[in-house]
Amino acid sequence: MTHTNHGKRICALLLAVVVFCGGFCALIHTEQGQVPRHLGQFDSDPTALKIQERLYYGILERRETIDLSDVSVPYTQFNKIWNDFQYKTPTMYMVKSYRYNYKTTNGIRYVTKVWPTYNMTAEEMSNAQLVWVDKIQSIAGSRNPDWNTTQTALYFHDYLILNGCYDNSYTYYDAYNFFTRGTGVCLAYTLAYDALLEAVGMRNEYTDSDQMNHIWNRVYIAGTPYNVDVTWDDPTMDRLGQVKHTHFLVSDSVLDDNHQYTWEEGYGQCSDTYFDDWFWRDVNTAFIPVGDDFVFIYKGSFYKWTADNRLVKCASLSSKWYTDAKKSRYWYQTNTDGSKNYNFSVIWPAGDKILYNSTSSIKTFDPKTNKLATVYTHKGWGNICGFSYDGSTLTMQVGYNPFNMNECETIVIPNFVVS
Repeated sequence: MTHTNHGKRICALLLAVVVFCGGFCALIHTEQGQVPRHLGQFDSDPTALKIQERLYYGILERRETIDLSDVSVPYTQFNKIWNDFQYKTPTMYMVKSYRYNYKTTNGIRYVTKVWPTYNMTAEEMSNAQLVWVDKIQSIAGSRNPDWNTTQTALYFHDYLILNGCYDNSYTYYDAYNFFTRGTGVCLAYTLAYDALLEAVGMRNEYTDSDQMNHIWNRVYIAGTPYNVDVTWDDPTMDRLGQVKHTHFLVSDSVLDDNHQYTWEEGYGQCSDTYFDDWFWRDVNTAFIPVGDDFVFIYKGSFYKWTADNRLVKCASLSSKWYTDAKKSRYWYQTNTDGSKNYNFSVIWPAGDKILYNSTSSIKTFDPKTNKLATVYTHKGWGNICGFSYDGSTLTMQVGYNPFNMNECETIVIPNFVVS
């Protein structure tokens, strides 16, 4: 599968804005062949690629009809091409379906014209493309350009999980709504991850399973493909701040154990097991970048993953996560090495410090001094099982079971300032 490079993808994103703003439509014709493609099964089919290109630019121009009378494609084949194109191209969030005209030759129905069904007006599409470009540039621009591909893939993986949750209503399937609403199904996670990786020039593809009704990414590190299932690393119900790494840069054998279903596309391509046993599989918090390092909680302590690939322990945390008010029992989680983890803290960036939670308080960790300090004490029932912080509002999930967020209640504290 051929992918566009960084400059081409940014150009395509900016081109969409130009098209909707008007005045430079001639630029479209200079970009032919630069369409971001995810039609793996049709890569060697010149007719399918021609149709994809025509659909792409026709939709960007918001044409009422797109003429395909010269490509001679049977409807059954066109429907497959349309589905792969619409559902596997991140920037095609403005269409939801299509109608078509056809001619019949020797009993075969050939598509001649297509009427895309748009879910936005022209003005809404123009505004949406501006929002899209701003979102992609903002998130991609927040990464350190000196990071390697592994660090970049990790940062985007954690960003999406921290800032999104699975859409249990099965309403949002595209990356645009994931970025703007913070929710979506597996396709939305996959498309959002793809858009971020492509924006910085990192190659990735899709892998899916009809039996599972599921899709995820295949990311290339130093030319070698690895599975990344962002959706399955963001468990439901959503525990705010929890970021798993069970399905990050893993081989097919790991997904065989976890997915336990038949793969229709992509199986057998991720055979390298280099990352299968890396430490992050036992990390259930985000990796927060601090300078050249990443800070996270690992088996009950704050750690730094340094630029030279060392793990440095910084500060130990309270270990017991109680299951009742009497503190007579507590939860634990068994790590991949057989050890037990009793800590269920999560972390969020807060200026030059990092917020984390104990069972009954919100605390700060100072990466420069490794000092811990309490900034809020919870005096009500239950434990603080999860929380989020957007720089001004603290939202806590309080209950006794960190594995069942349905039993938790939400407490919102506005104007929460971390000094």
